[in-house]
Amino acid sequence: MREYAGENEKIILLIDEQKSILDNIRLRKAEFADEFKRQLQNKNSRIEEEIAEIDQRIREILMSG
Repeated sequence: MREYAGENEKIILLIDEQKSILDNIRLRKAEFADEFKRQLQNKNSRIEEEIAEIDQRIREILMSG
């Protein structure tokens, strides 16, 4: 019985270790998603600024013509 108790403790420790690894993976995944979202928002902002500049140039050209 003691052998089984020792094996059960090893199994429990392995399960805890796997849970810890999964928690770390989930955390990294969330961090990656947040960083990706931030970068995407920055790119969208730059694109919106460029569109606004192009619109302004078009207005200026139309006004001068």
